[in-house]
Amino acid sequence: SPNPSTIIQCEDMTLSGPYASRISSPFSGVALYANNDSAKYTQYFANGTHSFSLRGCSSNSNTARVDLRIGGVTKGSFYFTGTQPTTYTINNVSHGTGYQDIELILTTDNGTWDVYLDYLEIK
Repeated sequence: SPNPSTIIQCEDMTLSGPYASRISSPFSGVALYANNDSAKYTQYFANGTHSFSLRGCSSNSNTARVDLRIGGVTKGSFYFTGTQPTTYTINNVSHGTGYQDIELILTTDNGTWDVYLDYLEIK
């Protein structure tokens, strides 16, 4: 049987940065408005390889990039283009075991678009 997945709602994460905030539309989640706005939480890992899927969208037709940082190390980026929510997956990420900080960080903002994040799924 496939491994069960873990789903973490972004609105339950700890937000940091000058403009990060919780939202109710287009889904219940968070908005990251400025570079280095982030959502973060701590996850326990029994083993060191997982795939990470993040559901979200951009605030307009531009592409927003959100970096995945685990234990302080950037492991890849999620890309969201347009206002229709989509899920972007980074497969086979190697990371530390035990308790690890997982951080989702907006890194492309230029003042004209934002990213909205719904949930993170770990498989």
